[in-house]
Amino acid sequence: MNNKKPRLLLSICIPNYRRPEFLQKNLQAIAKQNLPEIEIVIIDDNSPDDIRKIIDNFKEKHPKINLKFKKNSKNLGFDKNVLKTVGLAEGQYCWLLSNDDQILSGSIKEIIKTINQRPDIALILINYQRYDHILKKITSRKMISLNKDLFFDDANNFFFYKASGSYFKSLGLNCLTMSANIFRRDYWNQARNSVKKHVGHNFIHLFIITSVIKKQPRVCLISSPQLRYTSNNHRIWDNSIWHDIRYFLLNHLLEIGYNKEQILNLKKALKTDEINEKILVLSQSFPKVHRFLFPYIRKVRLFLGHHV
Repeated sequence: MNNKKPRLLLSICIPNYRRPEFLQKNLQAIAKQNLPEIEIVIIDDNSPDDIRKIIDNFKEKHPKINLKFKKNSKNLGFDKNVLKTVGLAEGQYCWLLSNDDQILSGSIKEIIKTINQRPDIALILINYQRYDHILKKITSRKMISLNKDLFFDDANNFFFYKASGSYFKSLGLNCLTMSANIFRRDYWNQARNSVKKHVGHNFIHLFIITSVIKKQPRVCLISSPQLRYTSNNHRIWDNSIWHDIRYFLLNHLLEIGYNKEQILNLKKALKTDEINEKILVLSQSFPKVHRFLFPYIRKVRLFLGHHV
């Protein structure tokens, strides 16, 4: 009798904080398409909510699913909890998944198929849909407006690939959406110590991933959406994301050898995107401003990928 355990190919890593109702829905979606090659890894960052109850109920209903759970004794913050969650994983690849995003039907099977077809791949970027903050109303059917899978063997060609009509015009910036990334765990571990100075910007995964693909530039884009991304959700930190990308991430890219001219062009484009998004947010808060700027706002919404 062969009792050999199946190869652990994929760890679904959920760095959790609060939002128990979303975590529960997320786990249910994973359970519906469970495969023996996966594990679920959850580290809760000392939530005041009773996350343990959700985990215990899930394990009772799905005893065959390999789920690891730990709760931090004190709050570490987003970046450190991301690092700790991946550190507990044992799969060859890791899928970083926000607790309030939700995988689509068949997505695990699609990702495992891609890994098996290209066992040398360092990063899989998946397309994703955008929903409102309660996952009810869709605001973009494809956040990356590309209609075919793509493969890259150069970090610059991937990161600065133009994705016109998408929210992020530079394909690689979609890696900012944490749940869109599946990466080789050993490559991640090799790169993580070199970016410790960037812990605290709340997207440490992007610093590590850009370092990984600079050294191991084998990247795949799955163009069909595999994920529901939750927008406008509650964050526990100030959202200075545009500023931090322009100054810290782009400087990081310069330091590790990405193309200087393309970085400078992206920096200018991001400044324009930031201004346009601020105008859009202002118009939504003040109806009179919205009516006055409506013709311009319509163009901005299309430019920023706010479409169905």
